Amino acid sequence: MERLTKSGSASPATGLPKTIRLLHLTIPIVSGGTTDSDSLGEWHANKAEIHYDPDTTPAVLRETIVHEMLHAVCEHSGLDPEEHETIIRSISPLVLHVLRENPKFVSWLIK
Repeated sequence: MERLTKSGSASPATGLPKTIRLLHLTIPIVSGGTTDSDSLGEWHANKAEIHYDPDTTPAVLRETIVHEMLHAVCEHSGLDPEEHETIIRSISPLVLHVLRENPKFVSWLIK
């Protein structure tokens, strides 16, 4: 069943999984709970959770979740933490673009 917003339209989070797996972690994806009112999403490293602003569009939410997932990946990659945001801002839209534009590749990749 599709979740609806207060206005009655489909929630941007419709179909969004409640968790993602990264190595040994099961990372909850949580609506709300961002600490910065201007933030669309946050990676809470201390709790290993991704939080997102539920009042956004589906397209923005997808890019936000990819962005925050990449924070989790970078944290476990050994990259310099000071460089994470610069790297992630540069590559997250491109990663999402490649996945969207190449469904056959994604299907092959996840087998």
